[in-house]
Amino acid sequence: MPNNHPEEPRPATVAVTDFHPASTPTEASLVSRRTALQLMDLSRTVPSGTDAPSTEQVAIRACDALIDGYRMHALVAGAGAPVVLVHGLLGAAAAWMPVMRVLAREATVYAVDAIGIGQSERVRGIDGSLQASARRLALWMDHAGLERVDLVGTSHGGAVAMCFAAMFPQRVRSLLLHAPANPFCMQSQPQIRFAGTRIGRRVAHWLPAAPSWVHQAALCRMYGDPTRVRAGSLEEYVESLRRPGTVEYILSVLRHWVPDMTALVPMLPRLRKLPTMLLWGAQDRAVSLSSAWRLRAVLRAPLEILPELGHLPFEEAPELFADRILRFVADTAGRASVVPLRTA
Repeated sequence: MPNNHPEEPRPATVAVTDFHPASTPTEASLVSRRTALQLMDLSRTVPSGTDAPSTEQVAIRACDALIDGYRMHALVAGAGAPVVLVHGLLGAAAAWMPVMRVLAREATVYAVDAIGIGQSERVRGIDGSLQASARRLALWMDHAGLERVDLVGTSHGGAVAMCFAAMFPQRVRSLLLHAPANPFCMQSQPQIRFAGTRIGRRVAHWLPAAPSWVHQAALCRMYGDPTRVRAGSLEEYVESLRRPGTVEYILSVLRHWVPDMTALVPMLPRLRKLPTMLLWGAQDRAVSLSSAWRLRAVLRAPLEILPELGHLPFEEAPELFADRILRFVADTAGRASVVPLRTA
């Protein structure tokens, strides 16, 4: 979709948050998801009498469902108001685990794998459109007994979340969008068009078997600081990508990309009735920060920019990212006052 309008000036209401990275990438906040999964005990509970359980004490368990006859995987932790996390195009529920361990202190947090990726079932010929993805998310919520949730989406998952909120506004208590794929972002259009060509499809099928340095370079590009890539993260992305059927799911999403973004435009004004917030990493190389200004103007939503962070702040700075979710949810629910952020 062509951008026929000049970029909107940055409003004074945009907040910029100070970020102080951990001293070393081996700290607990960067614990390997693979190790966490191996240590997971589904019967484990937080010890009684603990006011603020550490992230290591939080149990994360599976919460799967059959949707349209296919297994849809999800993770769940904590107790409290439900928060649902929707991953990006190449992501999975496991990518949210560092954030889940923080959110679970105050909420029941769910992270869902889209059918076709992560630990969910692969389905030949799956409809990867936004509306189909939103409908499957609604069916999963029905199965989980969730009537109304605080919805968090990142990247392509942010576009799914926007579509879901437009289709089922009564089921969304608040909407937090981190660098959502949106109609105003043009920088990925050449790659999306290339993926639709015969050569592009061949390259896509080659990528799972590509040399490790290719995978490493792609992941590092998603971080604001490549030295903060979390241990085990690369292996988890590659393992999911190599499962038969994953590439077909990704290509299905990309085939629908242009019509999906076009269809999303008239949906966006509907979201003004919902409490909505935008988060963006200042170093995001996947979804352009320049598109945030136009999206903010259409949604009439506050925008917070996270300096030094890239496209995966939930991995790069999980404590900070979880804090932003909890503050927004608390503010929306009127349960706590929010400390004013330093404005740009």
